[in-house]
Amino acid sequence: MSMVVEGVYERGAVTLKQEVNIPDKTEVLVIFNDKKSKERFLKSAGSWKEVDDSIFDDIIRQR
Repeated sequence: MSMVVEGVYERGAVTLKQEVNIPDKTEVLVIFNDKKSKERFLKSAGSWKEVDDSIFDDIIRQR
């Protein structure tokens, strides 16, 4: 399962702009509106880490 979520990155922390229930190991595309860039993260056991960009290519093209 994957989803698109808007968020901001401030002082080393990702803050989502809406309330979402993100199960562990769900791929999430976080769009950083303040930086005009897209970063890909994986929520895993409460932490975020970068994941392979290719899994989000279709989502990015649709936006």
